[in-house]
Amino acid sequence: GCSHNVGVWRAPVLGGAAEILPIDCGALTGYQGGFLLGGEPYANLIRHYADFESVGSDSELQSFDIEPKTSMTARQGTLFTAGFSTGQLNVYDLPSSTELPDLELEDFAQEIDGISVTSDGRLYVLSNGASIFAFDATTGEQLQQQWNVPTPDSLLTTLHCWTN
Repeated sequence: GCSHNVGVWRAPVLGGAAEILPIDCGALTGYQGGFLLGGEPYANLIRHYADFESVGSDSELQSFDIEPKTSMTARQGTLFTAGFSTGQLNVYDLPSSTELPDLELEDFAQEIDGISVTSDGRLYVLSNGASIFAFDATTGEQLQQQWNVPTPDSLLTTLHCWTN
């Protein structure tokens, strides 16, 4: 995970202490077996790391000249980013960092809190901390209207989805 106030962190799913690297992080997503990290201060770069330990040693595999946003997700060499925007995602080709046309989300005018794209080409958008919408990752066509995720006492701030 990542947080501006905490850093990059990992914690065992079955319990145990979290490890924290005090590195500013605005967004994090999986990519090619490792992950992409954005949000370092004063750097318009998204960095690709092989693993958690690589972040601590600052030995990235590569960096992309792409402005970090608050949410990002990657699929098959395409990076989608959103920064509290409404109804639109920035899209980039990886590894060239080439900006592609924005993806307009059909009938969606809410703030974007989190995004995730699955292997079957569905793009899921988290909004208002508990509402999820499904779109086609290529066309932006809305595939499923809003459904709410039951959250006990707090709002969701990130999203990661997958298909079986």
